[in-house]
Amino acid sequence: MISNQMIHKVFYSLKLSQVPKGVKIFSKTFKLNDIPAASVYKTITNIDLYHKYIPYCTDSKITAVSPTTKMPTEGSLNVEFQKYSIFFTCDVQCKENNLLKECIATVKEEDSSSKPLFEYLSTKWTVKDLNGNLLEKDNDKLVSKAFKGINLDLVKEATVMQDKHPGAEINLELAFKFNSYLYQTISVVFGDAVLELIIKAFKKQMIDMHRHSYR
Repeated sequence: MISNQMIHKVFYSLKLSQVPKGVKIFSKTFKLNDIPAASVYKTITNIDLYHKYIPYCTDSKITAVSPTTKMPTEGSLNVEFQKYSIFFTCDVQCKENNLLKECIATVKEEDSSSKPLFEYLSTKWTVKDLNGNLLEKDNDKLVSKAFKGINLDLVKEATVMQDKHPGAEINLELAFKFNSYLYQTISVVFGDAVLELIIKAFKKQMIDMHRHSYR
């Protein structure tokens, strides 16, 4: 729920053309052994559900999608923490192939109930198949069989290969710069804490979504 203070907002546009000096970058990699990368990526790109499990996020929406890939190209988040109530609009880039998937969200506008917190804010998710090399070898075998004229159900074979080598390696990179010099000087504590908070929430959602899809 948006507070009454949001009536008196401060509007702030972030310059995306350049990453300002002094940006802090925090990164952490974790693995989910029994969940395919495709399932993990679906959780990350489903921005509409963020407010249901990310702490302090009270609203989230996909506001634009690619006409070709149907993946998000823009999203919005509302975050409420202590005295702050902030509405972010983000540019979203989704890239994927058989072995690597990325989702990058960069804040372009901050609509805040107080002085804008950030000069720059961006997250980057990278998802890899945990057994990507094995999958690549199996893909090569599949292509070889097809060229030899062996009759194959390609969709079924690909599904079998994915099920044979489940698991994903996930990296989250958080990059930001506070407008406040004081906040920026203590941002090491902030960055690690937020990274852990986000990863904990996403891991639980990734596991829950995967289990739900097989019920």
